[in-house]
Amino acid sequence: MEGDVTFGCDDPAITGTVLAVLGMTFPFHKNRIHVNPLFDGENQLTGNVFLKGRIYGIVLIKAAIEIYFNKNIKYVINRWKHKED
Repeated sequence: MEGDVTFGCDDPAITGTVLAVLGMTFPFHKNRIHVNPLFDGENQLTGNVFLKGRIYGIVLIKAAIEIYFNKNIKYVINRWKHKED
């Protein structure tokens, strides 16, 4: 896994929050993905990421089935559909 990503949001607070979440993913990418934040108030997402490995189809199907039949996921989706604006 290697990569270089540049991103920014209109609100610098959102950019900071995204950086905090990405900081929690450090054990997965082990500093091989370089993240460049932009705090100047423009929406931007650019970059290149290279991944190498294997993903077996049965793993994806199993994950999709588990997510589909999870009652908590269905509850959240139902709440989003019926959310009052």
